Amino acid sequence: MKSKDLFEKNKDYIDKIITDNWDVKRSLTAKILNQKELFTMNGREWSGSNVSGYGHRILNLDKKVNQSTGWTKSPIGRDEPKQNNVLPEVFKQGGKFLVSSLNIADVFGKEHKNVIRDIESLYKNLSHDTKFTRLNFELSEYKDSSGKVNKMYLLTQDALTLIVMGYEGKKAIQFKLMYINQFNEMASHIKNEEPKIMTDAQKFLQMAQLVVNLEDSVKETKEELNNTNIKVNEIIAEKEHYKKQLNQVERSNVLPFENTTKKKITNIINTYAGATGMQIKDVRMNCYRDYNSRYSVNVITRAKNRNIPIIDCIQIDGGIDDFYNLVSEILRIEDENYN
Repeated sequence: MKSKDLFEKNKDYIDKIITDNWDVKRSLTAKILNQKELFTMNGREWSGSNVSGYGHRILNLDKKVNQSTGWTKSPIGRDEPKQNNVLPEVFKQGGKFLVSSLNIADVFGKEHKNVIRDIESLYKNLSHDTKFTRLNFELSEYKDSSGKVNKMYLLTQDALTLIVMGYEGKKAIQFKLMYINQFNEMASHIKNEEPKIMTDAQKFLQMAQLVVNLEDSVKETKEELNNTNIKVNEIIAEKEHYKKQLNQVERSNVLPFENTTKKKITNIINTYAGATGMQIKDVRMNCYRDYNSRYSVNVITRAKNRNIPIIDCIQIDGGIDDFYNLVSEILRIEDENYN
């Protein structure tokens, strides 16, 4: 099929795309047409100037704004800036959706040098996150009307958001919403190849919901952290409570010794101490050490950990009879030798 016939076949679709995208940058409209393989009548790819000329001459669309300069002619011939309802220009480069620092300055009514200052200040503050800065900031250049080469920056949506969200005032809020709309709408145009329009109100509600979700998430995290601290304190208190209960139970399990082994042990130790002139506590500790050595235990430490007398610890562990036999054997033998 000849290029002219192919153009006539797709003309209605071409007209619709150009009309629907008349308020965005002409070069972006050209990219949409070329991606869809909707070429000109001569079978060539579209350019921004082709789209502009076709829209004016064939579709009789009003020339609202010069897309290349961002200025429109006044009735007396002076150049006037864009009106506030003109959306900023987003373009695709290297697989990224970008906006230039020049365009930011234009839209926000700021001097470009001040925008450069804001960007470089933000870049410096993000120096610890080299991955983010590498992916979201690109140093570029442009020629001014005198032909002088000047630097500018190309920013992704994330970097742009960090910059413009720092601006204040009613005008800044309006432009923030326009930037967000432009990014989302143009990304949708190019990625899906079909325009998807979302109203400003929907975009605003979407942003508001994201902010609310973020605030809720932070609040929930703080609450979870507080609950965790409370639970840790409760566990510690409960552990101490059980420890006290355990000591009480262990003490209650020390059976009274009536005329029993404990009394017999005490009598033997006291008799030996009296006969030898040793301190009763020293005789008793020597017996505990001999008990540890013979039975490979450490009743002294265990009793200390339980906060109970050593003799009670031996009884709870079931070793009272062994201890009696050891005391009887050692002290009676030593007593006999002493005599």
